[in-house]
Amino acid sequence: MNRCDQKTYENPDWAPALSLRPHHFVEFEDVRAFLTGKSTSPDEHAAIKMKEYLEFHAKHIKLLGNDDRYENDVFGNSRETLEQYFRDEASFLTQLPTLPDASVILISLAPDGICKSCIVGNH
Repeated sequence: MNRCDQKTYENPDWAPALSLRPHHFVEFEDVRAFLTGKSTSPDEHAAIKMKEYLEFHAKHIKLLGNDDRYENDVFGNSRETLEQYFRDEASFLTQLPTLPDASVILISLAPDGICKSCIVGNH
C-alpha cells in the first residue's frame, strides 16, 4: 500500500490525486509527448519507448535479456515484459495531463505508479 493511501501526510483533510517520487520527474518528457500529440495511447507510447530502448541498447549497451539486475528488475527479460512495463508506465503518466489544475500531487519516497510498473520491482 502506498503511504499516500495511508493518510500519513501532514494534512489528512486533503487527498492527493496521485503521488510521485522525485527521481521520476524526468518522466515528464513522456507526459509532454501525450500533451503534444506525439503519443496518443499507452500502446503507442509503449511502441515508441520500446523502439528507443532497443535502439539505444543495440548501439550502447547490450540487448534485452542481459545480466543487468536493475534492468531485469524494471523491464523483465523479454520483449513482452518490456512492452508491458512501458504500457503500464504510460497508463500512469497519462493521468498527469488530465488532472484538474488545482490537483494536489504528493511528492513522496513511497512507490508511485512508475514503480508499480516495474516487472519485478525489488530494486
